[in-house]
Amino acid sequence: GVGADRVVLLFNEPLDPGSADPFNFDIQPGILLAGAEMGPEPTRIDLLVDASTPLVVGTSYTLSASGPGLSSGVRDLAQNPIDPDPTVVTFLAQDTTTNDVANLVILPTANMLPVGSLSQRGFDQRWVQVGVSIPNDNDFAEALLAGLEALDAASGLPLPNLVAHPCTVETNIINYHRSSDTGDFGRIAGDVVFPGRPSGSEENIAAEFLMYLELEPHRMYRLSVNSDDGYRVMPSRGPDDPANGVILSEFNGGRGSPGPGADIIFPVAVPEAGLYPIRLIWEQGGGGANVEFWEQTGPSTYVAVNAAGGIPAYRPPAPPAPTLSVVRDGANVQISWPLSAITYCLVGTDSLDAPITWAPVAARAVQANGLNTVTIPADQARAYYQLVRLP
Repeated sequence: GVGADRVVLLFNEPLDPGSADPFNFDIQPGILLAGAEMGPEPTRIDLLVDASTPLVVGTSYTLSASGPGLSSGVRDLAQNPIDPDPTVVTFLAQDTTTNDVANLVILPTANMLPVGSLSQRGFDQRWVQVGVSIPNDNDFAEALLAGLEALDAASGLPLPNLVAHPCTVETNIINYHRSSDTGDFGRIAGDVVFPGRPSGSEENIAAEFLMYLELEPHRMYRLSVNSDDGYRVMPSRGPDDPANGVILSEFNGGRGSPGPGADIIFPVAVPEAGLYPIRLIWEQGGGGANVEFWEQTGPSTYVAVNAAGGIPAYRPPAPPAPTLSVVRDGANVQISWPLSAITYCLVGTDSLDAPITWAPVAARAVQANGLNTVTIPADQARAYYQLVRLP
């Protein structure tokens, strides 16, 4: 529903215009239809609700769409009837501030996982910071995360990662600001300092947040990212997922934290219950810095993703334990592991004597040909490396 007097239906293929007949549809409990009309796209039908039976916010309705019979029926351009016939769905009448149908995206189910298949709440996070200025550009942020930008002019290798802990896990919510800032930015209270870096160093950063969101069927969710600077959201499992080509929302450029009225709301429709992969990238050029991820649940109500009462977020499933490949390359050593194991981080030590101290490797991985590859000078008497995934 996009109002008390209208329900918008989106189909997966173009329809015969005769499908827009109110006698092809039924909405219970107790909704009378005054008419039906084709939408601006051939895959859309708008049902007009009679003024005597408006939709009631918070009520769950059952809609039936039928093929040819007593009425003309819902059918495609080749006159094939809707399948199954009838098709029955439920939807929740929700209270939102604007008509979002023009921007509505139906989340793909190809990489969806069953509800209950994941148990670790939170987000897997990866941070990159370099010692040179970066532009406020999301494509550059992607390349920075992939080790393809901010390169050393002499060697052509990525400049080192200045982040003390490049791999972190957030079990609460995404609601960060600079260590030098006080107060809250955006819609969500309780901002905390960005994890993983030395205090006071929050310039020239790109970050990646991986999660699976537990979403209910036949609902629309109104999501938003409040950020300083840019962000991009995709229905993706990681950097090697083709779904990165589907951009659900982004702000590409530099900005301060948007104030009330400047939110970029992106509505998503959920075809069936499940755990849906989401990949959020964020970049910070210079100056102020913050990022938060939330859902608008009412005209002036905002709940952070993974907060109590909000959309549950789960860490991605751990891929099979990856194997490190070590190859000598002249004066360097190249250490590689599968790109699918993006939630693992490379750590090293120069001694296996107890107590062993493993530390993140500052050299940044280059993502190419299905691999993460780190190049390290072969100038140590001995060195040991392993991949770790935070528990």
